[in-house]
Amino acid sequence: MFGYNNGVIGGTIILPSFHAAFSLPAPSTPEYATITSTIVSLLQLGALVGSLLIFPLVRLSGRLPSLAIGSGLFAFGCLLQVFASGRLPYMYAGRFIGGIGLGCITVVVPMYISELSPPAIRGSLVGLYEINNQLSSLCGFFANYFVGVGVDPGTDRQWQIPIAMQVIPAGLLILAVIFILPESPLFLIQRGKIGKARIILSSIRGLPAEHRYITEEIELVASSLPQQPSGGKSRTINTILPLHLFRELLWRGNINRLIIGCLLMVGANTSGINGVNFYSPSIFRLIGFTSVNFLLLLSGFFAIAKTTGTFVGLFFFIDRFGRKFLLLISSTGIVLAFVYIGSFLTITHGSPAPGSIAGYFAMAAVYFYAVCHLYRLLPVFSVIHLPTY
Repeated sequence: MFGYNNGVIGGTIILPSFHAAFSLPAPSTPEYATITSTIVSLLQLGALVGSLLIFPLVRLSGRLPSLAIGSGLFAFGCLLQVFASGRLPYMYAGRFIGGIGLGCITVVVPMYISELSPPAIRGSLVGLYEINNQLSSLCGFFANYFVGVGVDPGTDRQWQIPIAMQVIPAGLLILAVIFILPESPLFLIQRGKIGKARIILSSIRGLPAEHRYITEEIELVASSLPQQPSGGKSRTINTILPLHLFRELLWRGNINRLIIGCLLMVGANTSGINGVNFYSPSIFRLIGFTSVNFLLLLSGFFAIAKTTGTFVGLFFFIDRFGRKFLLLISSTGIVLAFVYIGSFLTITHGSPAPGSIAGYFAMAAVYFYAVCHLYRLLPVFSVIHLPTY
């Protein structure tokens, strides 16, 4: 859901049918920039709200209810967008509500994966989650291209189809929560349901319930939980807002890891990837390309560059060259790409001649940026966090 949404919205807002349905002003006007940036950014605002609100629920009710609520909110927000034809307030509301659901999902899904994964392959499974994000983003970019060339631009279906397709993964996740997925063993152990946690671990590990590996895994989790004090006096532990965990963050060693992890993710998310994701068609338009279908095709190749960078970096480079070296090289590449693109747009005053050689180099710089960023973000940040913590 997260990856597809990142890929789909930037192309949808430049489709001719979307412009006609919402009576958008010309792309060169400030009013157009205000409307489109509001459509894009409201989902990010909703995701921030959702990611903060989900923590009490995920600790109180478990991972599965949180996944179901997040998927339901995301699906409802998507449907509100689909049927918002001509009414921008409905589109805004749908983006915000969908963002709340997306924020819930992006918090709970990696947590759920890590809690069900054996420690030996936990990093690989989290890496696969990131790869799936890139593959779904690829689908989002090309969904716009295919409706752009295959659906009549005079009908609302052209922009409604790629938006509506977001409901499919949300619905599948709800069905999986109801019929397939088990509750997190960690949550069950925290609730004192050791027997049920043992049954689930036995099922997903493919081992007998009394196997030594299962017992050791349960004991390891149980030993990390707050213990009752000696003397026979019980102590009530706030499982919704566990203040003892915040105090532990200040311990020597923990605070260092926290700062490193936060700064890494701040660096990743302030290097422009979300903006380029959402506005890649508009960026290619600024570079000098004008055909809507060609802009969507170029955005599709941008998604291919990201996905390729993810696969190559994760499977071939990260273990051969190390995390730090790859981080330095890819960050240097990002700087060089932005310097060229910024210089090109400054020299041409944002109105370059169509089809110029310098414009094609700027297009290549966008792809180079995508590859460098994915070498850095997915293989390095997602993998380096696990051994850090």
